[in-house]
Amino acid sequence: MSEKQLFNSTQKPIGIVLSGGGGRALVHLGIWKALEEKGIQPKKISGVSMGGIMGAMWAAGYSADETLAIFQTESWKKWLRPTWSENGMISIQKLRMLFSTYLPKTFEELHFPLTTSAFCLQTATIERFESGDLISALLASMAVPAIFSPIRIGKYDFVDSGLLENLPTQPFFKAHQQESEHFVVGIHTNPLADNFIPTSTRSVIERYFQAVGAYFVRKDEPTCDVYLEPNEIAKVKFSNTNIELAFQIGYDYAKGFLNNFDIQS
Repeated sequence: MSEKQLFNSTQKPIGIVLSGGGGRALVHLGIWKALEEKGIQPKKISGVSMGGIMGAMWAAGYSADETLAIFQTESWKKWLRPTWSENGMISIQKLRMLFSTYLPKTFEELHFPLTTSAFCLQTATIERFESGDLISALLASMAVPAIFSPIRIGKYDFVDSGLLENLPTQPFFKAHQQESEHFVVGIHTNPLADNFIPTSTRSVIERYFQAVGAYFVRKDEPTCDVYLEPNEIAKVKFSNTNIELAFQIGYDYAKGFLNNFDIQS
């Protein structure tokens, strides 16, 4: 069955999976805008790290344009250009206040279900959050080790789980279930660039961890009904703060993809 037939024949609600990817994940904004223009709205989102934040804004009822405008404000730009504190960690409390300005306190206040994921340091497992304290769950999901301090939720400490699971499709599948109740659209925004040339120790380390993440994404990709990966964003640094560039890359990519199909929501 072609992708066109899949989109048009499915009676399932749309489920969207949003990957992390640092500043590269801002490409989600452009893809979101293109989906809106086609009348495609998710009934559920699963996201990790920056993808979790995008998913929360979406589920809170913002449009892509509204979210883009929020990210363009100086307070969000400062967060995208983080500075190191004395102990080598970025203070998470400023982010807590920033997120609380735009998002509800709990998952239950969102317009549709959202699942976000984080890695528990004590149990060494990936945990899912979909009820209760929304802001703490989002902070835990994006707490990259050595950059952000771990987030304590209950008696456990959590960090970003994007390295191990950057395309979290699992929330759409019940235990031992082979087929999802949703039509799953996976969006990965951290592809590997071709022709890598090591220029520093940092570039090698970054390449290694990105390659590990991509390796696990390839295992989850087949569980998606449709998989989107704008390769153009691979030319942009992980620490990208050019919101408009990322938006345009995502929008152009998704428009080109969607225009090939008579997609109905």
